[in-house]
Amino acid sequence: MKPEEQTRQDIDDKLQKANWIIQDRQDINLGAGPGIAIREFSTKAGPVDFTKGHRRVDLDINQFEKDYLDEIGLIPEIISRYRSTYFMHIVGGYAAGYYGYIWSEVLDCDAFEAFKETSLFDQKTVNAFKTSILEKNGTADYMSMYINFRGREPKIEPLLKKRGFQ
Repeated sequence: MKPEEQTRQDIDDKLQKANWIIQDRQDINLGAGPGIAIREFSTKAGPVDFTKGHRRVDLDINQFEKDYLDEIGLIPEIISRYRSTYFMHIVGGYAAGYYGYIWSEVLDCDAFEAFKETSLFDQKTVNAFKTSILEKNGTADYMSMYINFRGREPKIEPLLKKRGFQ
């Protein structure tokens, strides 16, 4: 399994444990439940066939996109949300970074809960964060550092609460 696939699977597992419903863009059902995660761009059957680009054929990308959108039946009144050039920055292994943003927000919200449980000025909590996270500065396994700070793995519930799902 590629790293980006493993990252997606890990995030899907966490979201599903939090009772989120994972949907691909072409299968959206907003009434499926209170927490719905929609994949914006399916890599296995995505809306743009990049195989032509991989073969390095001479290609007018604008015409290629228009032809493809015509082929799938996208009417002119509906403007495509994404264009091929919007994804240029994901080449070279950066694709998994998108999932990292959400994971960072999970950590942020859960870590802040520690301060909300005590106070922003609680010295024990401040020192635990400082010695377990800040002073380590990435020199240890990230999950171990977090567990040393919180006494457990991060929970998604503070993020869900922040986003209004709980």
